[in-house]
This record gives sequence, structure tokens and C-alpha cells, in this order.
Amino acid sequence: MPETNVRAASLDAHRSPRALSIENLTRNLMNYFVALGASQGHVFTLRDINQQVMMNVFAPKERALLDLVLARLVAEGDLSRVSEPGYVLTDQGLSRVRRLTNARWGVSNAGRPIHHDQ
Repeated sequence: MPETNVRAASLDAHRSPRALSIENLTRNLMNYFVALGASQGHVFTLRDINQQVMMNVFAPKERALLDLVLARLVAEGDLSRVSEPGYVLTDQGLSRVRRLTNARWGVSNAGRPIHHDQ
């Protein structure tokens, strides 16, 4: 097991199940934004987000954390609330989505494919 995985595993062992659930739900929401190819000004409604959460297999306790995760993403500057049910990705959130997309597809910040040595 690589050293970073050992460190991550030992850190996770000391975190509460609630904290791990929040991280998992946050990661899944960001992956949802990546999968949609989120763009400037695209409004995500709670209905859209709830459907995404319900499509994944989350325990009721995890689904109950959705409001907390959305508030956290707003507080961290990745989302902005534009109406009672609506959120948009901020410039920071869009940048995070682009980094996740590039990492997923192996593209550098300059838009060139990344060549991994094996």
C-alpha cells in the first residue's frame, strides 16, 4: 500500500462516521457537478440535487446531511444560493469542477493530455 494511502487510512480511522459521511456526500456532489459538465450560471435546484442523492445508495442518515453539505459548500465559496431551492457554482466552484474533470480525464491545466510514466 503506498504511503499516502496508509496516511489517509489512519486519518480516516480517527474521524467520526458523521465526518466521513459528510466528506463522502461532498465528494459525490462535486462528482455530480463534474458529470453534468457544470457551466457558469447553471442553477442547480434542490430537486436536482435530491434526485442525485437518491440515485446513489446513501443511508437515510447520510441523506439527512445534505443541507449541511450544501451550507458547507456555500461557506467554502464553491456554491452560491440564488433562491430558496437554487444554487450556482461560483468561479471557485467552477475552477474546482474543472480541476476534477481534468484529473478524471488526464488533462493538464493547459488543456494538453498528461502523459503518465509507467
